[in-house]
Amino acid sequence: MPRSKTELDKHKPSGKPADLTLRLAAELVDRIDAWASAHDVGARADAVRRLVELGLDVKVRHAASARQRDRAATLAGRQIDQMADASATTQDRADRKQRLTEGPSMVRAERRDRSKKLEAK
Repeated sequence: MPRSKTELDKHKPSGKPADLTLRLAAELVDRIDAWASAHDVGARADAVRRLVELGLDVKVRHAASARQRDRAATLAGRQIDQMADASATTQDRADRKQRLTEGPSMVRAERRDRSKKLEAK
C-alpha cells in the first residue's frame, strides 16, 4: 500500500543510517548470497545495500521511438516479401504478410507498441 507524503517525510535522511527490516523469499536470499560471494562482499546487509544502490543507479531504457518502430516494420516487410511464396496469389501474399507483422491473435492484445484503438479495427 502506498505511503502518504507525511509518512514518507518521517523517513527523510537525517544524516545517520536508518534501520530497515525486510522479508524476502528464500530463493531471493540465495541469489543475494551468490551475488555477494561472486563480488567478494562479506555481509549480506552490505550485499543488499550495494544491490539497491546499483538498482537505483540503472538508467531506464525508453521504449523505441516511432521512427525506430517504422524502420523495423519496413525491414520486416521487405524480408517477408523476399521470402514469400512466388506461386501464391498477390492477395494470399498480402494476407500472410499482414498476419506475420501483426503477430498471433492471442498476443496482439498484449502488445505495447499498438494503441487499443488500432486493435479494435
